[in-house]
Amino acid sequence: MAMVTKYFIAVLIISLISKGYCQCPFQHISIQQFETGIEVQEKPVWNVEIKNNNICTISGLKLDCAGFQTVKRVDPSILSVSGAVCLVNGGTPISGYSKLNFTYAWAPSFPFKPLNCLISCS
Repeated sequence: MAMVTKYFIAVLIISLISKGYCQCPFQHISIQQFETGIEVQEKPVWNVEIKNNNICTISGLKLDCAGFQTVKRVDPSILSVSGAVCLVNGGTPISGYSKLNFTYAWAPSFPFKPLNCLISCS
């Protein structure tokens, strides 16, 4: 019985320390792309919309960017590319039900996929 009590207390302390942060459920993140009708260096410009479809805040959102290319500069405060990983919004929180947009130019469109993030509900 003492072992069960110690285990329960340990789990409780870890839960309190983590303050509600946990791995991000990717079903709450949607990434949609729309062609703008503009071209840069003969490549179509795509508008990417990243939405947090949950009431909880997400942060540290990283996308799989292996092979991502663009001939149009992407604002690094919104999407910073480092090798095969892209950091969204500088890693800072994205509030519940909010969205971010950026544009890039390439053909065909790139299939951005979430890799990692944290979710915080208070």
